[in-house]
Amino acid sequence: MHMSNSRNIRHQFLPGVLLGLILAPTIFIWLVLGSFFFGYYPVVSHGNSMEPALRDGDAIWVKQLDIAKVNVGDIVSLPYAGEGLITHRVVHMESLSQGSYIVVTKGDANQFAELWEIGTDATVAVTFARARYAGYTLEFLSGIPARTLLIGAAVATVIAMWVQRKGMKPIKGKAI
Repeated sequence: MHMSNSRNIRHQFLPGVLLGLILAPTIFIWLVLGSFFFGYYPVVSHGNSMEPALRDGDAIWVKQLDIAKVNVGDIVSLPYAGEGLITHRVVHMESLSQGSYIVVTKGDANQFAELWEIGTDATVAVTFARARYAGYTLEFLSGIPARTLLIGAAVATVIAMWVQRKGMKPIKGKAI
């Protein structure tokens, strides 16, 4: 009785583990890809200039908004001198008569601010959500080795489930 009970638990446990190995990354990928359909896209936060609001490695989801819809207090991501994006909080905005805005941003942990002149027809990436440390996962998943690993894990899971369903047992011994 004891042997069949532990065997039954093992047969229930293996599919659950295999399903979890496939389901967790799949849900994460769908969250990332699904957000694109609604105009959101993920950005990885680097550095500590926005601590404690954002930490190094956080994933933030941003949406492009017209500059007129941006408010003081919003966290925005702007292209910075060919070095990627800078993500800081808007601390001051002023509309200029010549069809542009003066926007002042500052990292929460910084002493100094940045001054931007942004045209009224421009859009700005505004932060709407944050996932602590998920940026590391996003960066990992964006690489070819991770994609290859995920595809390999999916194939191995399907084969393992097929073998288990057929009642086959792995052959022990040396490969020929």
